[in-house]
Amino acid sequence: MCPGRNAPSSLEDAAAHLRGSVGSTRRGGESLHSVRSAERDVLRKWAKHQGRLFGEDPTLKLSRRSSHGEHTVSFDERELCWWKITHPGKAGVGAEFDFESLPPFQISRVFARELLPSEYIERMILHNREFGDDVRLEGYLDLPEPSLIISQPDIAGTPATEEEMCHQMEAFGYRSLGRLQIGKAGSISFYHPERRIALFDAHPGNFFRTETLAIPIDGLMSEISNPAEHQWLKDQIQP
Repeated sequence: MCPGRNAPSSLEDAAAHLRGSVGSTRRGGESLHSVRSAERDVLRKWAKHQGRLFGEDPTLKLSRRSSHGEHTVSFDERELCWWKITHPGKAGVGAEFDFESLPPFQISRVFARELLPSEYIERMILHNREFGDDVRLEGYLDLPEPSLIISQPDIAGTPATEEEMCHQMEAFGYRSLGRLQIGKAGSISFYHPERRIALFDAHPGNFFRTETLAIPIDGLMSEISNPAEHQWLKDQIQP
């Protein structure tokens, strides 16, 4: 049976450990493979210290279990939350901008790439901050191909339509990028040009309509710091 939900500060605490031990950027002389290995080691030690190191999947006996997208998902009736476990050896995906190899090095496209554990955790922190959610880092599944375990409160609602998604995101200050697709086929994307936050992969499976709001329950979120990426996204905004 799954333990109770972890402390709300779990994401921030793990992120701080990663920044202090590995650093805050994936760029530099080290390969992604070595950075990923170092981050896994830090998270394993963090989870062991927190009593959140799992030797086997703690959700195997839960109901409504399914595997799709970035996670295997199960519903916890006791805690009224969803447990999400990244696929073996993975830590979700995020947006990456593809720059042309010759001057003036313009952006040709944006695509999905595998995230480092630190990037996945920062994505969840950003999601909580933007949309008032309560995603928590529950632990580390310590297998040869490890996974991260998160939980998210159940939201009573129905899948939102594209019109509802666009209307709500506009009310939040985001602008539609139309069919700028990353992730699921037919998904749409949004950008907040003032706060420089992008949300990709919006579709009815991860955007619910409640009694008062249409809110994302998932999505590939990114804070945009590169000026060229910011300008490229601004240029994609639909009139």
